[in-house]
Amino acid sequence: MLRVPLSLVSRRSSTRLAGSERLRAAARSIESVGHTCCLRFLTSAATSNVFKVPEVYSEAAKSVLPQLQPINPLLYDAKGSPTLEFFLQAKEKYPNCLILCRIGTFYEAFGVDALLLIEHAGNRPKAGLPRSRLQAALNRMTALGYSIAIFEEASYLGDPGKNTRKRTFSQIVSPENPVYLPHLEALSKNDIVLENMPPIVAVSQSASDGFSVSQIFLGQRRVLHYSNLTLETAASMVDTSMTKLVLIQGSNLNVGKLISRCNVANTQVLHGHDSKSFHDAALSAVMTRLCITKPFQKFAKKLIAGQMFPLSYSTATQLGLVKHSGSQNMELYHKLHEMVLPKGTPQYCCNFIKLLMLNPPPVDICNSIRVVTKLLSARKDCVQFVRPLVMEKCHLLLESGKANRTLYRDIRSNLKAFLHYIKTFDPDLLSNALKITAYETFTETRSSVLAASAKKCLDAIESTVECDESPVLIPRTIPILDSYFEGQETFRGIVKRKRIEEIYRLVDTHAYRLILKIISEMTNRVLDHKIEDRAGISKEFEDREKDWIRFLIENLRTSGEMIYTKKHAPGVDTSRFIQLKNVYSRAIKGAKTTKLVEAANMDYLVAAREAREKVTDIMIDLSNSMIPFLPLLHTVSYFNLLIQTLTLHASHALACNWSLIKPSVRREGGIRRVFYLENFNPFYTNSNGLDITIQGVVLLSGSNMAGKSTICRSVLAIAILSNLGLYCPCGTKSIIPRFDSISATSSIAYDVPTSGKSLHVQQLEDIGGIVAGATENALVVADEPCKGSTPKSSAALTASVAEHLSNLGAFAIISTHLLDEISSLPLETDGTIEYYAARAVNMGSDVCPRWYYQLLPGRGEGSGSIRAAELAGLDNSIIQRARKFEVCLMGGETTKNGGETAKDRRETAKDRCYHLKTVTHVIKSILGDSMDMCVVENDEIPPPSFSRRPVLYALVLPVFSGQTLLNHALYIGESGNVGTRLRQHYKKGIQTLETMNEDAVRALGISCDEIRVDWSGYTGVLAKFVSRHMAKRAETETIKTIQATFPDIILLSVQDRLEVSTVE
Repeated sequence: MLRVPLSLVSRRSSTRLAGSERLRAAARSIESVGHTCCLRFLTSAATSNVFKVPEVYSEAAKSVLPQLQPINPLLYDAKGSPTLEFFLQAKEKYPNCLILCRIGTFYEAFGVDALLLIEHAGNRPKAGLPRSRLQAALNRMTALGYSIAIFEEASYLGDPGKNTRKRTFSQIVSPENPVYLPHLEALSKNDIVLENMPPIVAVSQSASDGFSVSQIFLGQRRVLHYSNLTLETAASMVDTSMTKLVLIQGSNLNVGKLISRCNVANTQVLHGHDSKSFHDAALSAVMTRLCITKPFQKFAKKLIAGQMFPLSYSTATQLGLVKHSGSQNMELYHKLHEMVLPKGTPQYCCNFIKLLMLNPPPVDICNSIRVVTKLLSARKDCVQFVRPLVMEKCHLLLESGKANRTLYRDIRSNLKAFLHYIKTFDPDLLSNALKITAYETFTETRSSVLAASAKKCLDAIESTVECDESPVLIPRTIPILDSYFEGQETFRGIVKRKRIEEIYRLVDTHAYRLILKIISEMTNRVLDHKIEDRAGISKEFEDREKDWIRFLIENLRTSGEMIYTKKHAPGVDTSRFIQLKNVYSRAIKGAKTTKLVEAANMDYLVAAREAREKVTDIMIDLSNSMIPFLPLLHTVSYFNLLIQTLTLHASHALACNWSLIKPSVRREGGIRRVFYLENFNPFYTNSNGLDITIQGVVLLSGSNMAGKSTICRSVLAIAILSNLGLYCPCGTKSIIPRFDSISATSSIAYDVPTSGKSLHVQQLEDIGGIVAGATENALVVADEPCKGSTPKSSAALTASVAEHLSNLGAFAIISTHLLDEISSLPLETDGTIEYYAARAVNMGSDVCPRWYYQLLPGRGEGSGSIRAAELAGLDNSIIQRARKFEVCLMGGETTKNGGETAKDRRETAKDRCYHLKTVTHVIKSILGDSMDMCVVENDEIPPPSFSRRPVLYALVLPVFSGQTLLNHALYIGESGNVGTRLRQHYKKGIQTLETMNEDAVRALGISCDEIRVDWSGYTGVLAKFVSRHMAKRAETETIKTIQATFPDIILLSVQDRLEVSTVE
């Protein structure tokens, strides 16, 4: 904890000074040297000590300055405190470093070190530094030139009540090495869950070998080396490793270019090494920094021809596999690795699927995954679910000799499950599962050899460790003694009793004698001589109403390894009692015992300590014997995790009626492959199953909120799942090619001012990297690419990308709102460019909408942005004005500042298309682009799908004065039988105009009596609804909107607005 408690100083300091006097004394003995800090302890036999600390300016730092004392390098009185003594010893060993040590869940500092952290890292006095803020504080201190020595805590089987947690040096963090990499986690007795630590990554490049990437796994002491990588593949590998530190080759511009494209928090440069020696130097630097002496295993891996490349960062974020860097703590995307498994699946199974997706294995391994998944789905017997082993923890515990019973129980359960699988699995299932395991673990895969080793390891554990889950009971007496015995006899239940039977009896004998002495010396009570063991004494304590038992319950106390009473029992000789003292030889007030009790207690403590040491030795020997089995344990754990995860996935997929699709290989002879998805259900949406065929490039259009991004993301997910050999949410007739590259652009774009990159540049870099790595066997998913510029420029770039991908022979699906601009361009393609439209249909009501999504061949219409603005709660006046502006843009009408006169606007309104576009736009803006609509002329019959259905209709009617066509009028109505209603309107012929829109008529300059309307010359727009009530409401809203927004339009039957409004 970053604290310098004043109360502690005032109690233990030999000089008790008032606050002002202490400040003056500190000022006399502490020399301020500005921001240059010398932390070395300067001493001289002839002169007083001199200390140098930096000037402090914050009020928090000034408040603790008087508490420093010039007595040691820590400037703090550590007398009598084991914790402070440890800090002082660490300070003397590392005089030029600040000392930080984890105590519990916080990192603590004392004295001058706490002062510096309060001043520069912004910590409060007497406040701990949590793990989440550690690196940020280290960054501030190293930026100022400080070095910090960090110590970690680890528990061990030591004496209870006597420092059961061991502090171990971890790392020196300095300006040259500012990233803290904890290699020793807290090894508590009962908690063996340790998150898999991400690897440290080293990157180099040469002209002959391309990019090389090494992944250094600290816990497993394993290095995976990849060579001959392209820039795009290496960048994807760095991003998806989720590393916290990247070591890069110095003076290599290509490596710097790669790192600039990655989402990496910390990078460090190693100079003076070529590409061949760089990775060995990187490993050596890591081992030196973290004080690791044991060697690492090195494995060389290569990307095989046809193997799918690691997913890029943008692709992984689209699928929720990696959190987007701009999302902070908010989850932006549904997590694909959780959606392919049942709800409530353990997190380690979800992480297994996630890592599989981020780094897809070769084709033959993916085929084995598909075979294992299929065979597991057909099995009828249950799979044994066990918690997988965390190999980092296993390495640390076994190699340090601190493995506990909880760990051995997990190892035992994994070994038993593995042996069960080997015994019961079919040969085909077993061979494919072992093949997958061998690829990931680099270990022996022959089932006979594995079974023999597993049996040997299991026998060693079961013959030594007590794996029974039943609690270990100590004969009960009174609560205070029961707690005392439980604290001392921690060896019980760890190893088999037969291994230490003599020790058990010795401890029980001394505990029995201690209880007898306590009873006889402190209560004058003599028990029956027939009671010979602890079990017999336990029966004496069953009656709590006895006077001597009540006295012990009320007055007997324990403290560490001491047993005493607060007062004497009646009738007891007080002369035999002695006063107890603490470890500082100070009398403990009210603590009395006798010499006989103290001697019996000492004999018991010695016996208990010997038992603990014996158990510790046995567990250390077992740990040493388990070290050769570490590769086996890695294989067993991965095998069990593979079987459990694929079983859960298969059960979830079958319940959801998914299909297991075998990817098709590339056809020869110039025959183009087809990517066909039948009845696929997009993730996160409601639909009745969609179909899509991709033979080249698909341009997907549609309004906002019509599901374009969801469809793109779903196609991307299905392609990845199928290529990995997993079930997909699509029909059995689907055809999915084998891809070697699956990429997607990021749907979240933002400026990066620190790099001088705008949103548009970020988008172009994203699509540029994807296109550069695309091949004829690639799938590219681009969600509205090239945005952030003018529509024409964005359309030109999008069309050029689509043309390039089509000529390349790749598969691509590109969503866009610029379809009109793109389709007008002269694209030159060898392949095909297809068009699909996404639509969202509300099958519910306005109050309780139920959106269903459709995917149809063709082109989508409109953007739906104004409707989306309504749903977002934008002010109604702004929305109405936006509708007016949009119609102006659609129909050619300009704004008031454009200089167009009222006469020009009247001439524009004469055009029948203006009225059709206006009413169509208004209906869509109110009801959404997903409405089922059609256009009919006066001599046409409505489509059958519109007959006998509630329909809103809008008729555009010609308006004459004599024989002259003056304008067009608009009539809006609704009907449950639109065919009959249109025939009734047609029979009206030419009638006199009756309207309430007097302003529009007055603008014509002709009286109403001279105006005639030709009903037989109508052109109509029809919109189909689910219910009559919804059609009536739509009629009311459409009339209101047109009358309020477009006063130049002659609107007939305005009275309907008043009548129909009563429907609400």
